[in-house]
Amino acid sequence: MEPRRLWTWTLKNNIDGGGVMAPVLDPFDPSAFYVSDGWGSYYGSMRLRRLSLETGEELASALTRDAVRCLWAGEDAIFAVLTKRVVKVARPSMEVLGSWKKGVPAGSDYVAFDGEKTLLLMNWAASYLSVLELGEEAKARRKRLENCCGIFREDPRRFLVMNGSGIYRCALPEGALKKLADTGPCCRCLRGDSGRLWLLGTEEDGRPRMVIYPPPGADGAALAPEGIFPVPRPWEEEEKGITRLSFALSRDEETVYFTRDAALWAWSVPEERLLFYHAFQDEYVLAVFDTGPGGVRVLTYNWSQRRLSGQALEG
Repeated sequence: MEPRRLWTWTLKNNIDGGGVMAPVLDPFDPSAFYVSDGWGSYYGSMRLRRLSLETGEELASALTRDAVRCLWAGEDAIFAVLTKRVVKVARPSMEVLGSWKKGVPAGSDYVAFDGEKTLLLMNWAASYLSVLELGEEAKARRKRLENCCGIFREDPRRFLVMNGSGIYRCALPEGALKKLADTGPCCRCLRGDSGRLWLLGTEEDGRPRMVIYPPPGADGAALAPEGIFPVPRPWEEEEKGITRLSFALSRDEETVYFTRDAALWAWSVPEERLLFYHAFQDEYVLAVFDTGPGGVRVLTYNWSQRRLSGQALEG
């Protein structure tokens, strides 16, 4: 595999930095993705933007006047979570439909929506999970839980919450929490299309590893890993820990795309081998998307020049 550059745009505002969401692929239209203006932008100009994955052109945007920390994209609407507000925008027009400030917990990094009126929110280092009811005003109930690295909706009443050392199920409307597994340290989590849970964590000696859990059952029985493998590291130094390390999954969950700064590499899960490695020059990897029939797309970024590029993985 080799990346082929499809387009490059110089943006008006930066789209990366602390407290700014990573690019998100539209779950209902894989030809589009979302980015948020971030560090170095004037607050009055900051927007959530919908861009074309094939050309990089802006398709629509919503004025937020703050960076979007995380979002939940539904078929008709998107909930954008800012530092102290939640903004609802229409999908795909990006027209602002509503906004909540009072009662909204500050600094949430993860969000999920029940499809009616309830958001689950949590900051990665918080001590509470917030169950936020949206009405004329927002009302939050807090559930004690240390840390967070992902919230995933199973159905409108049940959610999975990953807290960096365990897998929990949160049941609405009460928000009751039940632990399904002790996972060991992890800081990046994804839920594949199959329902399996992929957790990027560390061994006791600090070396990175991937742990795979099966889809939780309706009975809430305890989960055990169905797969564990060390994260391949193509670079020469034996650096421990998972600082700046992230990952994405192929649609069939047979390939894991790892990223670390300017480096991108792919690992075949069934074949247990490295498929390719590439180091970009003067840019780093923001996101990897498997769009299905459209192939794998990679977003790279040069922060100092505000230069965003879209690339296709070929071969």
